[in-house]
Amino acid sequence: MIEHYKALRTPELLHWPHYAIGKYASHINKYKFNYALKAFLVYNLVSEVNNMRYQHKNFLVPFADQATHFTSIGIKFGLAGAALAWL
Repeated sequence: MIEHYKALRTPELLHWPHYAIGKYASHINKYKFNYALKAFLVYNLVSEVNNMRYQHKNFLVPFADQATHFTSIGIKFGLAGAALAWL
């Protein structure tokens, strides 16, 4: 019974936030370029969608410009999805 109690009271289990933060911080430090690239692609996609919504709300947008917006959003969405899956 004492061995079982000692196994449950290891430093990793008693002070788990310290070990968890250290583990995740080392993971983020190791893959920081991948996360930065993914964040940039997602930000770019969101800004493009917001720009399209703004223009559709405030201006009369011709069909050719709408097609250009949808095409660029589709390409960016595809690139972001490929990067999220590959990296």
